[in-house]
Amino acid sequence: THKMDFSKVTISYGDIGKAWGLIEEKIDFYLPLSIGWTAYEIFKVESELKEIAWIPYNEVSRLIDHPYFHVMFVTCKDRKDYSSNVKGALSDWIDIMNGEDDSRLIVYVSRRETSDRKLNFSFFNVSSLIKKDFKDERICTIKLGDKEDEGMENFILEMQEGISTHGANLMENSIKIIKDLDKRRNEPDWDFFYFFTVKEELALMYETFGKHQEALSKYDELEILLMQLMEEGYDLQIPFSNDEDDNTSLLFLTEPTIYYRNKLLEKDITELELKRYIFARQCDILFEQKTPISVAERSLKFIHNIIDELHQHNFSDRWIFSWAFSAYLDIAESCQPLVVNTQGELDNDQLLSLVGDLYFQAWISLEKLGKLFNFFPPSHAFVFQPEVFALPECDPSKDIDGIVPHPSLLSAFNSLNDFDKLYAKIGSKAATAFNGSSRVRMTSWLDANLAKLYFCRGRFQNASDLLKIVAKNLNTDYWDNLLYTTYNILAECHRSIGDKSSYVKDLLMLLRFKSLIADPELINFYFEEIMVTVYDNEVETIVIESLSKYFSVSILDVTSHISLDEELH
Repeated sequence: THKMDFSKVTISYGDIGKAWGLIEEKIDFYLPLSIGWTAYEIFKVESELKEIAWIPYNEVSRLIDHPYFHVMFVTCKDRKDYSSNVKGALSDWIDIMNGEDDSRLIVYVSRRETSDRKLNFSFFNVSSLIKKDFKDERICTIKLGDKEDEGMENFILEMQEGISTHGANLMENSIKIIKDLDKRRNEPDWDFFYFFTVKEELALMYETFGKHQEALSKYDELEILLMQLMEEGYDLQIPFSNDEDDNTSLLFLTEPTIYYRNKLLEKDITELELKRYIFARQCDILFEQKTPISVAERSLKFIHNIIDELHQHNFSDRWIFSWAFSAYLDIAESCQPLVVNTQGELDNDQLLSLVGDLYFQAWISLEKLGKLFNFFPPSHAFVFQPEVFALPECDPSKDIDGIVPHPSLLSAFNSLNDFDKLYAKIGSKAATAFNGSSRVRMTSWLDANLAKLYFCRGRFQNASDLLKIVAKNLNTDYWDNLLYTTYNILAECHRSIGDKSSYVKDLLMLLRFKSLIADPELINFYFEEIMVTVYDNEVETIVIESLSKYFSVSILDVTSHISLDEELH
């Protein structure tokens, strides 16, 4: 069946005698259409239709999703062709369109005018026959050639009026049914899923005519209603989810809207899939409105709530962490390209901050998965000590069954190197977003944690390069705990790679954090290391320069009886 596109007004059409090909390209010149109607003197729709989706009428499968207008295009050679081929086909189409009286139109299209008087006469002859045989139908004629503009304009006006009339009738009918169903909510046979599809039809109508805020409000109301019903103990009579290996519960819709509407009507849907569907439709509309800030804000809350529910339903950690990674990353990647001034939202700082949070949560989820499969070393607070640092061993597991098969994850768990690349890539994207939003501390925290991973892998130079940047930023930021940890790791890195000058500087910096050093013996150790290293001529100047800022000399008084002898010096 045809994939209905609810973002456009849909018109079904039939074609007798290959008339459609004669005017198909001409229609676009008469767009946009000005559509307007009022339902119940309250709900107003005014829209400029810039694009129309034309669907062959035999591909329209469900009345609940039917088009706003139906057109049959007709052309024929003469009366004999009309009687033999056209009249019966028109009758059959009218029978199929039974009940669509206000929204169907027959359009007779003549061939291009010629010097042949017989052919020109047949136009009027056939046109009169159609009007006589189908006198109860709306009919217009288009005579191709120099005078075709008049016929095309009449056709466009008929179509415009038909869409408006039919739209108003559909809206009034939907509102009437919704009000009636709402009153019967406490009755035993009340059906949430039928109510959902009827109310969503109103939302889709608004969306079709560009009324995105009104469409969004209907999905918000459905979301709130679902929450209320579940709090009241209403039995949806559907499971929370299918098996954990069901990857259809990812964040974005993988099928057209009509697919999920059919599943809803048939109650062939899970609670998780239903919530995901509502959320995805909200995101679709918000992206249409160019409001990525709202998408990001809603996403952070939605994913957090779903994670809580997954824990409550005893999903495995590997499935939860991998689903969270996939969800956070997909939303972040969708919002990232929209970090520009957009209509309605000019605060790029706020958007960058939210995108940073989405990447950060994906990064945290990846770290949790890494620890689960022994790709990531266990967390511990490293303190620089006399003993040489022993690298933690990682024995990565190849058993990653039961995770959501996001492409990035599947490739990351091929090797430690692949995992580290993805971990660094996601962290870098988060840091870039935080930098743009002036959340520099988060950037320092991300870099420090990536450096700790490099440190545990024995990549001391990589860790040192990152931590020097972190230390430079934190020295002006007064984040003492992280700065103390940074210099602990830097000292070990520089000791391991033999960079004595940097090593002494790190030790001197550690002495600044005396209040954070739990073991007094460590202070003695730092001093001893400095004294041992200071005798190295290569670092003597560095040490003197580093120490000079900790000492000052003030001349209080000079008297004649004091001589500047060697002892005083």
